[in-house]
Amino acid sequence: MTNDGSGSGGSARTGSGRATKMLAGIVVAVVTAFAVAIATGAGEATWKWIGGLWAGPEPTESPTPFQTPDKTPESDTEPTKTPGPVQTETGYPLIAGDYCDSFVRAWQNGHRERALDLSNSAIVDAVWQTPAPTHYRNQWGPAAKGALCNILDLDRGNALAVELTVGGQTTTAHAITAARLG
Repeated sequence: MTNDGSGSGGSARTGSGRATKMLAGIVVAVVTAFAVAIATGAGEATWKWIGGLWAGPEPTESPTPFQTPDKTPESDTEPTKTPGPVQTETGYPLIAGDYCDSFVRAWQNGHRERALDLSNSAIVDAVWQTPAPTHYRNQWGPAAKGALCNILDLDRGNALAVELTVGGQTTTAHAITAARLG
């Protein structure tokens, strides 16, 4: 086959090779442009908080879209309040071991109301007489009528802190029916 210069009958590879080189050149140019933009900080626009909405991007000192704007400081004339323990857990765990863990976390954090929700006042009164373990392990398993949770104090060589009996339905209130201090 001869090439008469008309573009027909020639090798198809020659045209394809030029297209590949041209595409590679474009890719290199785009990657280089992005690298220069990143290195110089171009494109780092911030957003501005205007009328309760984010507006921008504009080069400002305002927070980015993932930050909240600074709040105005509260008045110095307001009385100082000492917050009490905030209850963060609600509901009733399905598994007896998790139920006991919720009780121990309430004990550790001083959430007496949560502990009362999981047990009863006699148990809470007895348990609250001793300090809660800072670090504990919950060894629990099935018992004759429910489950038994041995709460071991890791800071005292795995000494028994309290033994809790889960005798009720775990998805309801007051499932912890007995406690024995270690």
